[in-house]
Amino acid sequence: MREPPGLGAFFADHCESFARTAYLLTGDTGEANALVVRTLTALAAQWRSVRWRYPGHAARLELFAAFLRRPGTAPGRPGRPGPSHPALGDPALYGFGDAGLVGFGGPSGVQASPDTDLLDSLQALLAGLTPRSRALVVAHLHEGVPEEVAAVLCRTKPTVARAELAAALARLRPLVPTSPTRLEDSSGSAPSTDVLVFPEPPDFPGSASSTDSSGSPGSPDSLGSVGAPDSVGAPDEELRRSLDLLSRRMPVPAAEETLASALAAQGRRAAVRASVALTLTALAVTPLAFAAVALADHYQRTSLVPVPSASDDPDIYDVPGANVPPAPAAHAPSSTVPGTLPATVADPILFAYRGRCTLEQIVEQRRSERVPFEDPPVEGAPCEQWRVVTGGGEQWRIADVDLRQGAKGRPPFVISADGNRMGYFSTSMSDFQVMDRRHSIPEYSRFTDGVTHFPRRTGLAISPAGQWIAVDFGTAARAPKPRVHDFTGNRTWVLPWPLTVLGVSEDGVVTGTRPAAAGGTTLIRVRPDGHMLSGVPIVPAPSAGGTALSSDGRYLAFLGRESGHTQTAPVVTVDTETGQRRTTAAALPAGTRPVTVRGWASDHEVLVQTATPHSRRVYAIDMRTGSSREIVLDGAGSPATWAPGALH
Repeated sequence: MREPPGLGAFFADHCESFARTAYLLTGDTGEANALVVRTLTALAAQWRSVRWRYPGHAARLELFAAFLRRPGTAPGRPGRPGPSHPALGDPALYGFGDAGLVGFGGPSGVQASPDTDLLDSLQALLAGLTPRSRALVVAHLHEGVPEEVAAVLCRTKPTVARAELAAALARLRPLVPTSPTRLEDSSGSAPSTDVLVFPEPPDFPGSASSTDSSGSPGSPDSLGSVGAPDSVGAPDEELRRSLDLLSRRMPVPAAEETLASALAAQGRRAAVRASVALTLTALAVTPLAFAAVALADHYQRTSLVPVPSASDDPDIYDVPGANVPPAPAAHAPSSTVPGTLPATVADPILFAYRGRCTLEQIVEQRRSERVPFEDPPVEGAPCEQWRVVTGGGEQWRIADVDLRQGAKGRPPFVISADGNRMGYFSTSMSDFQVMDRRHSIPEYSRFTDGVTHFPRRTGLAISPAGQWIAVDFGTAARAPKPRVHDFTGNRTWVLPWPLTVLGVSEDGVVTGTRPAAAGGTTLIRVRPDGHMLSGVPIVPAPSAGGTALSSDGRYLAFLGRESGHTQTAPVVTVDTETGQRRTTAAALPAGTRPVTVRGWASDHEVLVQTATPHSRRVYAIDMRTGSSREIVLDGAGSPATWAPGALH
């Protein structure tokens, strides 16, 4: 497997702290290096999705998860004792770095503590703890995270974590001195007391990037440092210093060799999945092949990245952010949450996405509000509200977007083609509204007047200049009928029948689909007064891969049926006025299959999200020739919605 862009630089920056934390978890240099390789293997498999989100957060989850999933490390059993004087081995055989991604790092090359007996005893006591208790100690003292976050890292409830951590610390505290005389390294200075602060999330295109051109997210300069956690008292501070000195017994390996080992392991896993699929396909059991691939992929994820979930323990609170965040960007502490939309915004809006809270933000919020960590989450925290990104790289938060609105593939937030106007359902007014970036005065549609109840799975569309919006409430028999609003004349129309709204033009013509009586789908163009301009049958109906209407409303794109020869779905476009179809076989890289249509990159290119056994990418497919080009999202990650033409 080739090296994903930016992964090598990221690992070179942070490998030393990887190794030190792994050594404290395992107590053995060989096992620590194996743990790092497993962690990096899992990180490489998802690098494209976490590179611009929160690579440090993902790495921490992977490291602790890999340790707790090791054979023979049941949470309640004592760990395997490590050697009193571990064989350090040849540092050239392994590979790591500096900067404190996980752990406290400190200057490289510092020798071990002069009090070797104390560190040997500390290592022996750590080996006598259960794996989970040991991980809790390392997470809380060496990593510097609160008890609640340590609980999530170690797959347990906060109450259990507190009890186990208290018991473990009670066994370890008598070992370290509590006098003002502290352990010092051979240089005569106390070890570093910096506590990890994750790098801030990268900005979107057009903004000052947090990475250089080489693609090294989270460089040492971007890692801040603050004082040790308030919850760490004087005895625990001495214990933390001793752990830091103990971690320095881990040699600093060579980053390139370790990265090569991890990529080779990931390549072998991908090859195994591919070979299973090919073998089963040859046996004419194609459905089983896809199931086997999915099962193998699921096994790799669950074996390397366990996180708390209801399936593991119904009492565990599944903290948002415990999984590798699926949001388009990761989120730094609360001080970096964007401010609310100002009165005027200088540049057009390009992208929008819903924020997600980090574990640190959840802890900070609940402590400030004095809410127990175990209580169910409450929607609406600033860190999870919708954000918009301008052409100038600024990010602003829209506080009143209803987080419960929208349906799969149909985000509840829309942006006009010129980037000046945004539409969404406002929780403050209980109505669909449009906001103009040039004055930020909300304009209400009054779609909800007279509607006592409407479904949450709504579909919203906005015209190219943002003067019209249209909404549907689904096609169920009792669903409210679609509505269209003209902001220029401040008038609302109700369409005569349910349909799925795909778009609305600047003259109010709505394009949508509705199920046909004889099966299939009918593509409809209708005026606000209910006069139907055209009705084009689409047989068979578009697959579950989504649909996308071009910005001028002329063409509808969707994935066709997979052919038996290639097992790849072609891209189909239909003229909304004449019904003329065009089917294009996309020239995608080998092993890549289209999954869903995401929109249009230009007037002749359709955006298609694709999948391979280990990655997802977006390509622009030229409908005239079938040629494809990859859309590199970079800092944009995976925005939920964007202005037409913003992704190109």
